[in-house]
Amino acid sequence: MTTAPHLKAEQLKNEGNDLFVRKDYAAACKKYTEAIALDDKNAILNLDACDDATKATELDPAYAKAWARLAMAHMGIQCAKSAAKELQKALDALPADDTIPAVRKQRAEYTARLEAAKNQPERLSKQMWSRAWQWLGMQDVPDADLPWNRTADKLDGMEKAGFGNSSAYIIDYSRLQWERGLQILDELMVFRGLSHWVSRPNMNAGADSDSDDDRLGIVDTELGCIEHLSEALFTDHRTLRYMKDVSFLDKYVQQFAYECHLTGGWGTGGPRKVIQEATDRFNAGGHDAVRHGLELTIRNWVILGFIQVNHMDDAEHGQDYYTSALEVMEWAYQLWSNVPLPKRGYLFQPSYIRTVKCLRLEAYMAAHKKDPGPNSKFPLKEIRTAAEQLLGELLPILEDQPTCPKDGSKWTHLAFVRYPLGARAFSYLHDALETNRREGRTPRMHESFALGAQDYLKAAEFFPEDDEYHVLYLHCAFKMLLEIGRPAGEILDLLDRIHDLLPKMKEIWKISLVGPTQARDKKFEEDMKIRDDLLKSIEEGLQ
Repeated sequence: MTTAPHLKAEQLKNEGNDLFVRKDYAAACKKYTEAIALDDKNAILNLDACDDATKATELDPAYAKAWARLAMAHMGIQCAKSAAKELQKALDALPADDTIPAVRKQRAEYTARLEAAKNQPERLSKQMWSRAWQWLGMQDVPDADLPWNRTADKLDGMEKAGFGNSSAYIIDYSRLQWERGLQILDELMVFRGLSHWVSRPNMNAGADSDSDDDRLGIVDTELGCIEHLSEALFTDHRTLRYMKDVSFLDKYVQQFAYECHLTGGWGTGGPRKVIQEATDRFNAGGHDAVRHGLELTIRNWVILGFIQVNHMDDAEHGQDYYTSALEVMEWAYQLWSNVPLPKRGYLFQPSYIRTVKCLRLEAYMAAHKKDPGPNSKFPLKEIRTAAEQLLGELLPILEDQPTCPKDGSKWTHLAFVRYPLGARAFSYLHDALETNRREGRTPRMHESFALGAQDYLKAAEFFPEDDEYHVLYLHCAFKMLLEIGRPAGEILDLLDRIHDLLPKMKEIWKISLVGPTQARDKKFEEDMKIRDDLLKSIEEGLQ
C-alpha cells in the first residue's frame, strides 16, 4: 500500500515534469525540492532535481536558492563533493548584508549543510563498512577463510578432474573482476587545484563535463574500473558484500567522475535526461558517440543500487537506481535490437536486463522484510508476479537446460534462472507465515508452504552442490515441508541430502556472505539434530 507522503511526492514530481517540458526550470526545481522533502531518499527524484537545478543555475548563476537545491539533490545521490562546491556558490551568491533576517537565516542553513557535505564521504564509507561487517560477523575473520581464498588451490585440480559444476569458478571469476577494479582505484592519483583534466580526450564529443576551475584533476589511471566492479556484481553479488576499504566510496566517486569525463557518461540527471540526450548524440554521431557513456551510467546506477540496498540498509530507495538502469537498458535494447552485439553494447541484451531485474527483485524482497504484512508497501503478490514474469522469459532456457549446466564456463546461466525461483519461493513462504499469524493453520497456509517448498527444491538445483545457496534452499524446503507434516521418510531423505552436502559447502563457504555465519551454522546444527532424532526413532522402532 502506497503511503500518502509517497503519493504526494509522486504528484509533485509529475508537476515538476510538466514545468520542465515548458522550460520553466526554476519552478520545476522547486517542485522537485518539495517532492524530495517528502521522499528524500528517492534516487529518481534526486537525479531529476539535479538536472532542473543545473538548468536554473545556468539561467541565473547568482540564484542562491538554485545552487542550494542542486546541492540538496546531489547529497541525495551521495555526491557530497559536488554538493559542497554548490553550497559554497550558494553562500557566495547571497547578499553581503547580514542585517536582513532572511539572508542571515539562509547563510546559517547553507553553512551547516556545507559542513555536513564535507564530512559525508568518510561517514558513509565507515557506515557501509561497519554495518556490513557487523551484520555478517566479519570483524575477526581470517583472510584465508574467505571463499575466494579457499578456492585458490582447488581450481586447477578440479579442472584436471573434469569437475566443472562448482561455485568455486563463479566466486573466483567474480572476485578477480572485483580485485581488478580495486587495483585501478588504488592506482588513482588525484591532484587538487588543477584547472582541467590531464588525460586522454573525451571519447564522446559534446558530452557533459565539469568545467569548474577548482575541480579535481585525475591522471595516470585507466578506464574499465566501473566495468570490472559491475561485472563482479553481475556474476556473483556476494563478492560486493565484503568491503574492507573504508575509503572505497570516496575513491569510487572520483573514479566514476573521471570515467564520465572520458566517455561522456551522465553523473547527474535521471533516465528521462539520459534518454533525451543519448538520442541527440546518437542522431549526431551514431553508436560510437553514445554507447560507452550509456554503459558507464547504467553500471554506476546498478552499483549504487546495490550499495544502497546492502550497505545502507535502504532497499526501498535502492530500487530507484535499478529502475533507472532498466528504463535506459530496455529503451536502448528496443531501439538497437537489430544492431550487432559488440557495436550495440553488451549491456543492451536480455541476459543483462534480466540480471538487473533480479537485483531489483531482491531489493523488493528486502524491503518487504522490513515492512511485512497485508498492508505492506511491497506486497508479496508483486514479488510473485515479477518472479513469474522473469520465469516466463526463461522458459526456453529452462526447457533446454533444466538444471545447472555441468560446464563451469556457463556460469552465467546461474544468474538468469536461480533468483526468480527463489523469489517466488520467498513469496510463498512469507504468505504462509503471515496467513498463519492472521488466520491460523488454514488450507491456504498449507498450500503456500507446499508451493514454496517445491520452488526452493527446484531453485537449489540451479546452484552447484557446493554453493551455500544450494544447501540453504534445501534447508528452507525442509522447514516448510516439516510445517505441513510431510511423511518422515520424505523429510529424512531431504535431511540426508543436507547432511551429505554440508562438508562440500564448507570447503568453500566456511564463511557465509549471505548472512551471519553463526546463525547459518546454527540452522544446520538444528537440522542435523532433527535428523539424528528421526534416525534414532526409526532404529528403536525396528528393535
